Amino acid sequence: SVEPLDYLTDYGWYVICKNDTCGTAGPTWTFTTIPDPNIVNLFCDAFESGTGNWTITNDGGTCVWEIFTPPYPNTYTLPPTATGGVFAADADDCGSGTTVLTTATLTNAIDASIYQTVWLEFDNDWQAIDNADFAYVDVSVDGGTTWLNVLTFDQVDVRNTHEIRDMSTLVALSNFMIRFKSVQPGWD
Repeated sequence: SVEPLDYLTDYGWYVICKNDTCGTAGPTWTFTTIPDPNIVNLFCDAFESGTGNWTITNDGGTCVWEIFTPPYPNTYTLPPTATGGVFAADADDCGSGTTVLTTATLTNAIDASIYQTVWLEFDNDWQAIDNADFAYVDVSVDGGTTWLNVLTFDQVDVRNTHEIRDMSTLVALSNFMIRFKSVQPGWD
């Protein structure tokens, strides 16, 4: 017996016949529990309809954010559950001599004014070439005047991950903006 059951989880069972001459397992039955009704999705972008939700700012690089759809031009390593397009500022795709210094800021603020717990989830493939490459995930609760860092990627590759970041202490009970910033000074 498993109690309580977890939300959005697959469970299965089968019966094994036990007597003097039988030890055969019966068919397997499965079910999936419901998603947690207390979780509200405030914003989701699967990057299938372009960059319209984002304001792209080129801060001096020669390559900017774009959306890649399958088949991807580069070999991205994402979790098997990843769907949709890949939103990337990718110097490899732009080619030799490229630099990347670009920011993608969510155009419309997210209203979390009635939520005490807020987190960010996304699939990730960060592959740096050297110690000058960085990527940042930042939030702002004052319309973009100041930014607070949620996550920084540096020269250490972080590939094929599903990132979950609790941002409650930074954005709960407020309206907030989010931005992704990529710094790749040389072609990677």
